[in-house]
Amino acid sequence: AQIVQSSIISLCSQESTSLSVTPNSTSGGSWSSSNQAVANINNNGLLSTNNPGSSMITYSITQNNCTANDQINVTVDSLPAPSINGILGICIGQGTTTLSTAPTTPIYSNWTWSDNNSSNNSSIDVSSPGNYNVTVVDANGCSGEDVVNVEGYEIPNVQLTYDPPCLGQEPLDIRAETSLGAAPFTYTYNGPNGYDSNPVPSAGGDVAGVWEVEVIDDNECVDSEVIS
Repeated sequence: AQIVQSSIISLCSQESTSLSVTPNSTSGGSWSSSNQAVANINNNGLLSTNNPGSSMITYSITQNNCTANDQINVTVDSLPAPSINGILGICIGQGTTTLSTAPTTPIYSNWTWSDNNSSNNSSIDVSSPGNYNVTVVDANGCSGEDVVNVEGYEIPNVQLTYDPPCLGQEPLDIRAETSLGAAPFTYTYNGPNGYDSNPVPSAGGDVAGVWEVEVIDDNECVDSEVIS
């Protein structure tokens, strides 16, 4: 009896394949694995791999009080374990975040992202929240995957109010109120004549003009409002 497959075969972990013998008249024998932690085989020749390593697969048959054996060596390769890295949050409607695979060594031979728009790239730019997964293939032809969730952050909404001052009297006090977004908030003011703080330290005609306030929340999402 002779096992049809070559004397050495290489498979990935968690993979199955069928082995057979020739000639057919020698079927009906028994299969065994020298290392069942690496690979198992049933009496129908179905080989299932487990952990990385090697195992000697033996086929044995006895006919007319004569026993014949054949063996092949099975090498089992580990599955790649990619990890998606990046900032896993995005301000809805503002910008993108880059997701990339690690480790960079060994270098994978193929990447397939769930966004369906990336052609074999190790990284993608995403502009929408949701789940993103990548499937990689290594030099042994084994595949592995990872998935992450990119969270969507609400954009802060800033509103400006103020009481117009009388010339030479009370300072101009611009009030910024922010809804939505994540506290704490950081405000930046820009006004005429280089004013960049609030309350404005002096009042009068020199504070008239266009004022803008920009707010950045704890997730670095941005909103702005202009008054004049």
